This record gives sequence, C-alpha cells and structure tokens, in this order.
Amino acid sequence: MLNASLHQAETIKTRLEQQMDNLDVTDTHYDKKISDLQRRLDAQYDRIDEVEETRAELTKATYDEIKRVQLWRH
Repeated sequence: MLNASLHQAETIKTRLEQQMDNLDVTDTHYDKKISDLQRRLDAQYDRIDEVEETRAELTKATYDEIKRVQLWRH
C-alpha cells in the first residue's frame, strides 16, 4: 500500500513538472497557472515525505519487533 501511494505521488509530481515545463509564457494567465501548479507540486513533495517517513517508521518497528522476539527466545 505504501509503495502504491509513493508511486502515485511520484507519478503526479512528474506530470505536474511536465505541465509546468510546457506552460506558454505568453499566456495571459501564466502567473496564476504556474502558481497553482507549484502549489500542487509542493503538496506532492509533502505527500512523498509523509509516505517515506511512514515506511521508515514501519521498517524500524518491524526490525525492533524482530530483535525483541529474538531476545525473548534466548
């Protein structure tokens, strides 16, 4: 589930970056569009950070639990 969430956020981030790269600077609404895309891109970076932090916490918790069980058996 975490891998799927991370993949989705990274895919959205890549698409937003492509949209930003393809904006027409002569468009009368360029500043508003780039601002909106940047806000959405920032949100994806936040989401990626959250997923990566959760994955790291779960990995540590799993490792700690394995060590606890190993110590209990000895």
